[in-house]
Amino acid sequence: MAHSEKKALVDQALCTERCSCGGSHAIPDILAYTGKDAFQMLATDANRFLADKKALVLDDENTHRAAGTAVTDALKTAAVDHRVITLPGDSHLTDRLAAEVERQVAGCPLIIAVGSGTVNDLGKYTAHQLGIPYWCA
Repeated sequence: MAHSEKKALVDQALCTERCSCGGSHAIPDILAYTGKDAFQMLATDANRFLADKKALVLDDENTHRAAGTAVTDALKTAAVDHRVITLPGDSHLTDRLAAEVERQVAGCPLIIAVGSGTVNDLGKYTAHQLGIPYWCA
């Protein structure tokens, strides 16, 4: 079985040098996990990052079946305390939905979004609003 790799996707020096405005900007720390045990590697890193704090896992009915269960199983295996919000499969990003998710994130210093589209956008938006990290599985 091939083990996961973590690979930095952004070269911070090159990113700053290439900014067309000439200014300095915070560079996102972007890692990609690849391989059959990528979710377990993500969970292990979440355990290290969170210590005894809780993660919020955000998915929808479709992504929960596709990968959400595997992510939460990996978190359980790595002893990561977490809360799950599973949205309806046809959810669309609205101010009301964003406010509800933001309310439920209380006390969770990390959002792990499982999926793309609305789930991903909602995770990024909420994390930005709260000033906490956002990971996507």
